[in-house]
Amino acid sequence: MGLRQAAGSTVYKTLVSYARGQRVSLTSSSLSDWFTGKSIPSDAAALRVVVTCLASRANMSPAQRAECCSQLERLREAAWKERHLLPVPAPPPLRGDLFAAGSGVGSKIIMAPLFGSPFDPASLLEQFIDSLLAVGLDEGNVAPFRAVVDGFLLATSRDEAADLLDAYNSAMWNVDTLVREHCAAGEFTWFALGQMLFQIAYQGTYAGTSPGGDRGLSDQRDTLFHLADSLELPATLRSELQRFARMPVESAMDGHLVEEARRLARVIRTFLVI
Repeated sequence: MGLRQAAGSTVYKTLVSYARGQRVSLTSSSLSDWFTGKSIPSDAAALRVVVTCLASRANMSPAQRAECCSQLERLREAAWKERHLLPVPAPPPLRGDLFAAGSGVGSKIIMAPLFGSPFDPASLLEQFIDSLLAVGLDEGNVAPFRAVVDGFLLATSRDEAADLLDAYNSAMWNVDTLVREHCAAGEFTWFALGQMLFQIAYQGTYAGTSPGGDRGLSDQRDTLFHLADSLELPATLRSELQRFARMPVESAMDGHLVEEARRLARVIRTFLVI
């Protein structure tokens, strides 16, 4: 493997080429100049590869190599402190936060229409906004929902809430796309689980109240049933999810689907945040 291939990072590949052409040592002032003119990456493993390759090329002893490594690290730190070139990546969203955000999306069928109900949609939306921020979305992403919250607090009738409902639904359609951009594909599964769990619960509860209210419900239940098999959850909890996916909806207005979804959500969230 050549030095440039071993270096890994594009920036370190450039450093290898630079050292080859200039035959500089790692302690030279020209190397310091090079670093202060570049974006300093945070890939420590690639840095070690480069230091080892260049030190071996210079026939350095282990002690000299260690000193070079220390000096190069000091150069990196100095460049970062002076120019803030080393970005601090945001921590990946936690599984529990993704599940909570998905649960909020799954509840969209009931959240907005319940204006004036004991469910307090403004409070539910505030919780939902917090879960979106927790998975990496920014204030610009959640601004449409904040506007809806403000509107709910000011509205005095269902008629006044009609425009808010349109704005709410419009913003909601884009949430899963935004969340996908902030997490790995495997982690998105937890968002999808929360979404399906509550969408099945609420759609199943109110499916009989309007023509076509059960459209797609059977497919969602089948999807949840099979998804449960692949989840990194205790076997008993996977079985409970499958049982939920097969619960009858004939007496759904009793609210048993929603209550069971909430119970399962509490258990799953507890497991995910451990």
